[in-house]
Amino acid sequence: MKHSKRLTAAAAALTMAASAVNSLGVPVAADAAYGVGGNGKAVMEYLDRGIYAVRSGSGMFVSWRWNADDADDAEFRLYRDDKLIYTSKKGDATSYQDNGGGTGSQYRVDCVEGGKVTSSEKCRFNSGTNYFDIKLDRPGSQYSPNDCVVGDVDGDGQYEIFLKWDPSNSKDNSQEGKTDDVLIDCYTLEGKKLWRINLGKNIRAGQHYTQMCVADFDCDGKAELITKTADGTTDGRGKVIGDGSKDYRNGKGYILSGPEYMTLFDGKTGAALDTIDFPVPRGKVSDWGDNYGNRVDRMNSGIAYLDGVHPSAIYGRGYYTRLTWSAIDVRDKKLVKRWVFDTGNNKSAAGWGCGNHNVMAADCDNDGKQEIFTGASCIDDNGKLLWTSGDLHGDAMHVGDLIPDREGLEVWQCHEDKPYGETCYDAKTGKRVFHISFTKDTGRCAADNIWAGNKGAEFWGAADGNVYDSAGKKIGGTKPAQNFFIYWDGDLEREILDGNKISKMTGANKIDRIFTANGCGSNNSSKSVPCMTADLFGDWREELIMRTDDNSKLRIWCTTDTTKVRLTTLMHDMQYRAQNCCQQSAYNQPPHVSYYLGSDAPLPARPKVLLNNTPDRTDIPVEPIVTEPVTTTQPVTTTQTVSAEPVVTGKPAAEIKDGEIYAFRNADSGLYLGVDGGNAEKNANISQSAAKGQQSRFRAVSAGNGYFCLVSLLDEGTDYAMDVHAKKTEDGTNIELYTLNNGDNQQFRFVANGDGSYKIAAKISGDRSCVTVSGSDGNVFEQTINGSGGQNWFAESVTVQSGSTVYGDTNCDGTVDLADAILIMQALSNPDRFGVDGTEELHLTAQGRINADCSGGGDGMTSNDALAIQNYLLGKMTSLPEI
Repeated sequence: MKHSKRLTAAAAALTMAASAVNSLGVPVAADAAYGVGGNGKAVMEYLDRGIYAVRSGSGMFVSWRWNADDADDAEFRLYRDDKLIYTSKKGDATSYQDNGGGTGSQYRVDCVEGGKVTSSEKCRFNSGTNYFDIKLDRPGSQYSPNDCVVGDVDGDGQYEIFLKWDPSNSKDNSQEGKTDDVLIDCYTLEGKKLWRINLGKNIRAGQHYTQMCVADFDCDGKAELITKTADGTTDGRGKVIGDGSKDYRNGKGYILSGPEYMTLFDGKTGAALDTIDFPVPRGKVSDWGDNYGNRVDRMNSGIAYLDGVHPSAIYGRGYYTRLTWSAIDVRDKKLVKRWVFDTGNNKSAAGWGCGNHNVMAADCDNDGKQEIFTGASCIDDNGKLLWTSGDLHGDAMHVGDLIPDREGLEVWQCHEDKPYGETCYDAKTGKRVFHISFTKDTGRCAADNIWAGNKGAEFWGAADGNVYDSAGKKIGGTKPAQNFFIYWDGDLEREILDGNKISKMTGANKIDRIFTANGCGSNNSSKSVPCMTADLFGDWREELIMRTDDNSKLRIWCTTDTTKVRLTTLMHDMQYRAQNCCQQSAYNQPPHVSYYLGSDAPLPARPKVLLNNTPDRTDIPVEPIVTEPVTTTQPVTTTQTVSAEPVVTGKPAAEIKDGEIYAFRNADSGLYLGVDGGNAEKNANISQSAAKGQQSRFRAVSAGNGYFCLVSLLDEGTDYAMDVHAKKTEDGTNIELYTLNNGDNQQFRFVANGDGSYKIAAKISGDRSCVTVSGSDGNVFEQTINGSGGQNWFAESVTVQSGSTVYGDTNCDGTVDLADAILIMQALSNPDRFGVDGTEELHLTAQGRINADCSGGGDGMTSNDALAIQNYLLGKMTSLPEI
C-alpha cells in the first residue's frame, strides 16, 4: 500500500468512531472458490504483451499485460532504445513512468521465467498524448459511433474492435418512425477497417434491436460475430442474406412480419458463415403485451461459458412479459442451438416479466459453469430457471463479489415495478440481503467498491440520494453518478464514469473529478455511457473508448497514473471477459470481475484458464539481453577502468545548506531515497520508494571542504548517517545506514547538473562514483559516474515542526491530514500489515506511533486519536494534542 490520491483523500470521510476499526483494513480471505477467475478448463484468448507508451508529464508512461499463462513470479524487463530502464520483479507493477523517454523512444518488454527469456515483444502503440485515435469510415453525417465489442479476429493476441453505427433517427421500441440502416464495422487497433456489415432495412435501429455477440466460439484462435439478421442483410464481402428485395417495414416503421435470422460472421473478413432461423420467433405480436411492436422486439445478448469450456452466444427476447433466452454454440463453423428458455405467456409462470434491459454472466453456484442473470431471474447453465425473485423488470443491475464477507456473489438490482427501490440479492439463491425502499419506478442503480473508507462495495441508486454499505446502512448522503465504472487510478478502488468524466469517491459525502475525456461524447442519451470500457491493453487498469465530438474517430484513453499493484489482465478473468461482451446490450452496464478488489483485502488468486492460440516463439533471445545492471537487492559488481582524474563535471552545489533537511528524489524514477522498513539501525538498507516520510528525510551536516554527511531523521536524527558499505570503492557497493562517524565513506559532495538536479558524489571514491539507482524499485548503490538518469537527484527542502514529536503526523510526512487518521485505524485493525513491524511498505513507524497519540493524555494510540485528527481538520480544535 502507498500514500496515493486515494489514500489521502479517501480518508477524508472516514467514520472515525471506534466501531470503524472493524470496518477498515481487516483482510478477508480471498474467495478462491468463486474468485480464481477460471475453472482450469475454460478456453480463453491468447493475448500478447499489449505494450503501450503514452505521453505523461515530460516523459512517457509505459504499461503492459501480465497474462494468465505468465508465471506467478515472472520478471519483466523494460528497455528503452535497447537500454534496460526498469525491472519488474514478483509483485511489482507492470507499468512504469519513464521520465527519460519521449515519443521517439522505442520500448521493448522481455518476460523472464526461471532465468530465461520466454517472450520479447516491442511496443506497438506509442502516442504523444494519453490517447490513441482510430480514424473511422463514417457512413454518413447522420451516423455516430455507438456500442463496441472486442475480439481477436486473426489470432495475433491483439484485439480488434467491432463498432455499431447508430443513425440519428434510431428509435426506442416505444417510438414509431422509420430508421436508417444499422451498420457494423471492424477495425484493428492501428486503425485499419477490415469490413462493414449492413444489417439492412429489415433490422430497425435502436438500443434494443441489435446487439453483438463476439468471442472465439469454436476455440480456433479467431473470434466470430453472431447477431440477429434479416432479408437484405449484406455481409462484409457484399453477399446478401435472404431476399434483398423485401421491405417488411410498416407505415410506422416497425418490422412485425417477415423472416428473422441469426447469422454467424467470420471475424476477420465479415463473411457470413452460417444463418439459421432466429431461435425464438416473434409469433403473434400482441401476445408479448402490446399490438404495435414495443415488447416483442426487446432484445438482449452476450456470451457465457455455459459448459465451463467454451463461450456460447446468449440471446434474449422479451422481458416485460414473456421472458425467453437462447443459447447458441458454434461447431464446424455452423450455429447449433444449445437450449431455449421460455416462460411462455402465462403470467403465473416463474420468471414471467422478470427480465432487465441488460444481461450479465457469472458462476454463482460454484460448478465452473456460468449462469445468466436477467435481472429478477437467474437461468442455470443448463437452460433451467435457477431462481426468480418475482420482482419483475428493472433498468440496471450489477453482478459481482460485492460483499466479500459473504460466500459467493451478489446482485444489485433496481425495480421499475413494485417493490420499487433497489435490492441486493444472493446470486446463488435469489434471497434478499437488503432492500432500499421507494414508491415509484427506480430507473438506475450502481454498486462496486469505490471508497476505501468502507469495507466491501458501496450501493446507491435513484431511490434516494444516499450511499449504503453492504448491510444496507447509510454511510453518506452525497451519491455519485449511477451510470458506469472504470478502474483508472493506481489503487484497488474503482472510479465512477459518467459521460466523459471520471470521478473518485474521496469521502462519505465527497466526490472529486479526476479526469475529463475532452473532445469526446457519450452515448445513449441520459445513460451517458461510453462506446466501451475494457482492459484492452497495458496493465490491469481499463481503457476508455469514446467517440470524438465530431463522430470521426474512436478515441482510446489510457491511464497514466502509477500503481503498486500487479494483477493479471482482467480479460483473463472468465466473468469479466463474459460481462465485457454483455456490457453492450441495450442499457449498457459495466463489467465486474469475479473476485473482490479492494485495499482492505488481499489480491485474488490468479486465474486458472486455458488459452486458445499461444504461438510458437521464434524471436526470443537465447540469453537475457541486459545493457544495464538488472534491479536486484544487491547490484551486480562489474570491473571498470577508472581514469586517474575524477569524471565529475559541473560545479559543487552551493545550494545545499548545512543543517537543512532534505528529501532526495530520483530524476529518472521520481521516487525517493529512503531507509527500508523505516527503522534506524546499523546496516539498514537504503533504497528508493514512493515514501516521503521520516524514512526519506536526511539532514545535511557539513563535513568541510564542500562535503556533507547525510544524517537520517529516524531515531530523532542523531545517530545514523548514509554510508558506503565497508569503505569499498567498487561499483555495486551497497549504500546503507551506519553509526555516524564522519568517515570518508559517509561524506558526499553535491555536484550540480544544470537542471536543478545533483549527482551525490562519494568522497571515498575520489568523487569518481556517486549514489545510483537502477529500476523503479531499485536498490541504491555506488557506481562510477556514467550520466544515467539513475544518478541524478533533486534535493527537496523539508520544513518540519520544531520538537521531535509532531502530534497527529502518524505517517511522518510533515503534514497532518486524514491519511494520518486512516493509518491509525489500519494499524489498530491490522497490525501485522500496518503496525510498527508490519509488512506494508508504509506501515506505522515507532516515531509515527508517538506522533499518533494526540488524544487521551498519553494513553497510547487509540481510535480516539483518529477522531481527534478529524476534529482538528474540521476546525473543531485549534491544535493538537487534544487537551
